[in-house]
Amino acid sequence: MPNDQLKSNFVDVFDAASTSLAIIEQQPDDQFYLINSNHAFNRLPVNPGTDWPCLISTVFDSVQTALLDSVMAKALQSGFPEEVELALDCEEDLQWWRMVASPFSDVTQGNARILLSCYDITVKKRLDLNRERVLSRMEQIVDSAYDGMLIFDRDLRVEYSNSAVERMFGYSSDEMLLMPLEDLIPARFRGRHQEYVKSFLGSSHRAKLMEQRAPVTALRKDGTEIPVEISISKFEMEGLQMVTAIVRDTTQRAEMMKELRRAAYEDPLTGIYNRRHMSRIMHRELQRVQRFDRYFSVMMIDLDHFKKINDTYGHAIGDELLMAFVAKVKQVTRSVDVFGRWGGEEFILLLPETRAEDAEVAAEKIRSNLRGDKESQDELYGLTASYGIAQVDQQEQTIESILERVDAALYQAKSDGRDCIRRR
Repeated sequence: MPNDQLKSNFVDVFDAASTSLAIIEQQPDDQFYLINSNHAFNRLPVNPGTDWPCLISTVFDSVQTALLDSVMAKALQSGFPEEVELALDCEEDLQWWRMVASPFSDVTQGNARILLSCYDITVKKRLDLNRERVLSRMEQIVDSAYDGMLIFDRDLRVEYSNSAVERMFGYSSDEMLLMPLEDLIPARFRGRHQEYVKSFLGSSHRAKLMEQRAPVTALRKDGTEIPVEISISKFEMEGLQMVTAIVRDTTQRAEMMKELRRAAYEDPLTGIYNRRHMSRIMHRELQRVQRFDRYFSVMMIDLDHFKKINDTYGHAIGDELLMAFVAKVKQVTRSVDVFGRWGGEEFILLLPETRAEDAEVAAEKIRSNLRGDKESQDELYGLTASYGIAQVDQQEQTIESILERVDAALYQAKSDGRDCIRRR
């Protein structure tokens, strides 16, 4: 087919594409210019113009231009696609777009060019932002309303109960209204408890805190008993004396504290340590080697082309692969080695009392175990990983310097074709 016909066909396909596309060129002045865009690009709430070439700063605002300049320069430097999310103003609201900068060369012009693919992620972003707001509110509610709250009138009948009380005792808010306090206490304790409350109401004390009182047994709607701690206080409202009780079910405390401790150090998907806890462990290990003149190695592992697997097979398969990868690593590492998920498809392995050359041997064991036989490869969808290693000794000053070296080694492994091991 003649070149003119090929070119015409390409232009037709380019213009007909449903994805918003633009071709960006870095000219000799090192500025990025928009030299062409398809019809779908006009969906973006920007000014694409028609007088090409034009500086991208005439299309996007200064903040957006700076972000695009950075990601496109990075793409040209690495030779791999890079992406950034931009918030674009439109008449009604913000729109969110993912910009993917894919470098390519134009042999006819001799200038570096980038295919900018633009995807409208506004709906997903709004869902994510809304989910974050909901989670934030839920956290505030859990923090402020973990304990039950009751307000009693002067006759010790319930005037208010929050949802924590309703969950704790099994009554609805309507059932709780005007309920006598004694209905929430087992019969055998009611006489003694009434005496205690009358004594408190007649005293000069304004409050009795949980730590000042012995545990109390409470009675649920279903007849079961639960141990609780109670803080009580009294106040006046419109000339009437009222009593407030803060109730804490201590049977849930241990389990909640256990969950909170787990959340502080464990990755919820894989069950291994999370980034925060790995940072703490690395900090302690660095202090140890500085004090005793010892050494350890850090291995950063990044799963190759994992985004493609997610995009092709779905995130459920991706999650299964992450867990399978963790199992493969655990099969060949020592009990003293500390393994954690650094984020996404990136993992970190801390190897105490291990020099870099021995860490390479450990990495090769992981690599071989991951590759396995054909059946294993099929189960893992051909998954491979790249490995960056850095040895740490007494001269190392900071965690940041360790991570810089191990990141550089990992980047080198990626640049050298992936599925390999490099150290710094």
